[in-house]
Order: sequence, then C-alpha cells, then structure tokens
Amino acid sequence: MALFRTVLLFGVVACFSLSTTTALQPTAPASSQLYSKNYQEIVHKRLLRAQQSIEEANEERVSVMDAFKSTNIQFKVGRLGDSAEAALGN
Repeated sequence: MALFRTVLLFGVVACFSLSTTTALQPTAPASSQLYSKNYQEIVHKRLLRAQQSIEEANEERVSVMDAFKSTNIQFKVGRLGDSAEAALGN
C-alpha cells in the first residue's frame, strides 16, 4: 500500500511537472522571438541612420566640390581677363 501511494505521488508530481513545463514552453520562444524581433528592428534603424549620414556626407562633399569648381572657374576667367588686358597693353 505504501508503495502504491509513493508511485501515485511520483505520478502526480511527474504529471504536474510535465504540464507546467509544457505550459511554459510556448512563452519562452515567444519572448525569444520578441527579443529577436526587437534586436532586428534596432539593427535596422542603426543601418538606416548610418546610410542617411553617409548620404548626407556625400551630398555635402558634392556641394563643396561644386563650390570649389565654381570658384576655380571664376579664378581662371579672372586670370584670362587679366592676361587679355595685359596683352592689349591696358
């Protein structure tokens, strides 16, 4: 009789443990998936910010180069004008 009670007690504990473990299993992957999704969103946002800063730096570089070319062209035109005046003897 004592053996039967012990086996029955172990059976109840085993069933309870199994049901608790089974009940907790779905929540663990969901939290893991949520963490993974949040991590992916954070990485994606960082990549977008990095891409945006690269594009802004590229636009700034292009505008600086355009300004330099414009200044350089004006300087060359000015030098040509001075050379033309010197050639004419003015």
